Amino acid sequence: MCCKCLPWSGFGCAKPSTLHAILCPCPLANASQQLILRDATRYGPGHDASARHDFTLANPVIERAYRSLRRRLYKSGVAGGLPADRDFSLGVPFGFEPALSATPRVAAMIHMFHPELAAEFALLLHHLPDNAAVLISTDTQAKRRDILAAFGTWDKGAVEVRIVPNRGRDMAPKLTSFTDRYAEFDLVLFLHSKKTEFSTAGEGWRELLLGGLCGSDTVVRSILALFEADPALGLVFPQHHEPIRPFTGWEYNFAAARALGRRMGVELRRDGMIEFPSGSMFWARPAALAPILVLGLTADDFPEEAAQTDATTAHAIERLFALAAELAGFGWLKVAAPACYANRETIVIPRSAADLEAFIQRPRLRLRDTMVQQPRLR
Repeated sequence: MCCKCLPWSGFGCAKPSTLHAILCPCPLANASQQLILRDATRYGPGHDASARHDFTLANPVIERAYRSLRRRLYKSGVAGGLPADRDFSLGVPFGFEPALSATPRVAAMIHMFHPELAAEFALLLHHLPDNAAVLISTDTQAKRRDILAAFGTWDKGAVEVRIVPNRGRDMAPKLTSFTDRYAEFDLVLFLHSKKTEFSTAGEGWRELLLGGLCGSDTVVRSILALFEADPALGLVFPQHHEPIRPFTGWEYNFAAARALGRRMGVELRRDGMIEFPSGSMFWARPAALAPILVLGLTADDFPEEAAQTDATTAHAIERLFALAAELAGFGWLKVAAPACYANRETIVIPRSAADLEAFIQRPRLRLRDTMVQQPRLR
C-alpha cells in the first residue's frame, strides 16, 4: 500500500485489486488499471478508457463507493487544487460600479450541440457589450437553422454559425472552428450548451457557469473591469461547482495531458495541485490560449462520440487551460456568483477599486510550480 492509498485503507485497499484500480490514482494501482483498460476493448471502438469508466459508474454500488471515497481523497489533499476552505474566488457582480476606460472588442464562442438551449443563450448574451460578435458551432444544418432562428432578434454584432464534426464535444470546436477569428478580439467568452446527463452531480452546473460569466449586465461589466485592471490576466473562469469539486483532480486524464504537455514544452507532474475551468466555460484573452492553439489540433485528434464521461482528449485539454495561460505569460483568476454556492466564506466581493486591486495582488497558486516538474539540482 502506498501513502496515497491511506484514505482508501478503510475499504480494504491493501493490494492492487480491481476496486483499487478503479478508485485510486496512485502508482500501485497503475498495473491493475492497465488490465481493466485492456478489458474495456470489448465495448467497441472509441471507448477504450472511457468505456471502463462508464461501465464502472453504471454499477450503482461502485458509483456510490467511488463518489464517497473520492470526496475523502479530496479532503486528504491528494487530488485536485487547493482545499475548499483556502480556494478564494472573486465575487461577481462587484459591490461597486466599476469604471471602464474603453469597451473591449468581445466575442462569444459557443458550441451549440443542443439547439433547444439557443434561445436561453440568446437572452444571456444580451448582457455583452453592443459590439459583441457571436460565433457558434454545431454539427448539422438542421441545428444551424434552429440556432439562427433563435437569434433572429439579435441586434448586437454579427452571428456566424459553422458546421463541425460531432467529435470532441465542445473542446474540438473551441480549438478548431473559429481560430481564424480569435485575433480580431480582445476577449473571447467560451460557452457551450452543457447538459450533464450521466450524473445528478451536474444538476445546476450550466446555470452556475453561465451565471458567473454572463448572468447579468453587472456580472459582465465586473469581469471586463477585472481584465482592464489587470493587463496580465489571461483567463477568468468560475469557481468549481460544489458537487463536482471532488472530481477536479487528474482523474483518468493524466497520460493524455502529459503527452499534450510535452508538445507544449513541459513535463507534467502527477502529484502536485492542479487548477482548471471545470465545465470548460471561461473568458480569455486569445493570446493566453496560444500554447494550446499552436498545437494545431484538428477534429481527428479527438475520439468519435461515444457518450464518454472522462478519459478523453477533451478532458485532458480542459485541465491544461490555466497552465497554458501561465506558460503564455498570463495569470488566471476564479469568479463566483455567490447565490450559486452554499459555501460562500471564500468568495470575496470587492466594495471598491482598492478592494479589487488588493485581490488581484494577493498571492495565487502558481501552476508552473505545482503542475510542472522542476529541474533537479545536481
